[in-house]
Amino acid sequence: MKNINLLWKYLDEHILFVYIFSFLLAFLVFLTNLGMLPLFADEPTRALVAIEMMFSDNYWVPTLQGEFYYNKPPLYNWIVAGLFTLTGSMSEFVFRLPSVIPLLLFGLTIFLWAKKQVSSAAAFLGASMFVTSGRILVYASLLGHIDIFYSWLVFLSFIVFIESLNAKNWWTFFVLSYFIASISFLCKGLPTIVFQGLTIITLLLYSKNFKKLFSLAHATGILLFSILVGGYFYMYAQYNSLEGWASILWEQSAQRTVIDKPWHENLIHIIKFPLEHLYHLAPWSLFVIFLWKKSVRTSIWKNDFLRMLSLILIVNIPVYWLSPGYYPRYLFMLYPIVFILLAQAYMLSTELKSKKIIHGIFIGIGGLLALSSIVLPFVSLGVDFDLFKGSVLCVFSLLGVSALVCLNAHKYVGLVLVLITVRLAFSWVGIPAKLNGNRDLEYKTEAQSIGKKTKGERLKAIKWSSLNHSTIFYIERERKEILTHTDGIWPGEFHIASELLVKKHNFQKLDSLSIKFEGRELYLIKAE
Repeated sequence: MKNINLLWKYLDEHILFVYIFSFLLAFLVFLTNLGMLPLFADEPTRALVAIEMMFSDNYWVPTLQGEFYYNKPPLYNWIVAGLFTLTGSMSEFVFRLPSVIPLLLFGLTIFLWAKKQVSSAAAFLGASMFVTSGRILVYASLLGHIDIFYSWLVFLSFIVFIESLNAKNWWTFFVLSYFIASISFLCKGLPTIVFQGLTIITLLLYSKNFKKLFSLAHATGILLFSILVGGYFYMYAQYNSLEGWASILWEQSAQRTVIDKPWHENLIHIIKFPLEHLYHLAPWSLFVIFLWKKSVRTSIWKNDFLRMLSLILIVNIPVYWLSPGYYPRYLFMLYPIVFILLAQAYMLSTELKSKKIIHGIFIGIGGLLALSSIVLPFVSLGVDFDLFKGSVLCVFSLLGVSALVCLNAHKYVGLVLVLITVRLAFSWVGIPAKLNGNRDLEYKTEAQSIGKKTKGERLKAIKWSSLNHSTIFYIERERKEILTHTDGIWPGEFHIASELLVKKHNFQKLDSLSIKFEGRELYLIKAE
């Protein structure tokens, strides 16, 4: 017992080792079973654009089934296609790496930057809150969405703004931030302009440097942005007209806002918005109680770094608060600001009772997880969960609980370890259970079967067959070529057709495809 106490005391005094251990553990945990689930949500669209660039050998013009795709500029798809090419694999695991790796780098960025401005403890806790918040822990980190990578870029621009403003380095403030903005724009389009514009104006007004808005440095930044973004569209114009881009980019940015929604939806959304985010930021949203004390809020506001972060949050969040059709992932670049503020509030708070209650909740979670991990190997779950996995979960659960109990100055590390263990349990139990609880694997298998049967043959989809992007991706991945639409039936070629068309022409059904969400089937036929 004495040796154990000495070990915890040593870790308390050398907490950097625990930080490094936590990061490495999170890295392994977030990669666990990452490729198990078939593509879902918006993933197939991103993946499909990437592989069609590869198959067409045209990386300037995004397409879906060979038709021009305008919803997003292609930079993220270049990254995905690059990884597919580099690894020689178009697997779900590889596809999701450009989201998961930036998530961990995002957390590391928050820590390395914030520790220079607040304590290392507050920086570590704020970074860990972001990586282990509810929305990210069991949903966003499973998906190959563009939003984590994009949010990391926008957050990097926040860092540039604050650091260069403090140094009064206006060339960095404008030129470097516009360089990052050009990359961000080529990922997601117009939202970048909003973040860039609102943040620049706010910080210049705050620092009483508004006249810099009309400086040569700002003009140079805008010019750099125009050259890089305009350069892409110049290359695009060599292959296709630019007419579709302006309307679609605006539609993508405006369709979820008050501009496009009835007044009652706007009102309901305005009321629900903060409540929803208490859920998405859970369990760390509990830390809002540490902001109740006026002395804590005053101390935070007196800190110039935290005040600038607060202003960036305040000026940018209304864009989404007034957007009923938004998705929570659109705010990932603002989440770290919230978490840094909450972490600092926790560190400043003298409300020991509140801290003990929160610590007690996490001890309960860790204890329940440890107990479950002992029992679950002997229960039929329908997933591969054996005694080894149960033992690992038990050890890590108890490690988190022990850190909460035994560490003195750094109990918060235990909170983080408990949640990383929760994610490991989800990776080992939740993900396989999700796979078993729906038909996504069947949809994937059916699509791959069509792809294999027609590989090397001509295959077209009848235009009104309404194939979803997931099905198209798996067919194209097997065939290594783009599946195009057709209005007619071509003799001697394979087609994917509806039941109505099959009956009308008395075609023989060679295979079938179930269409997700629509409850109907399509069929593989060969026209004679």
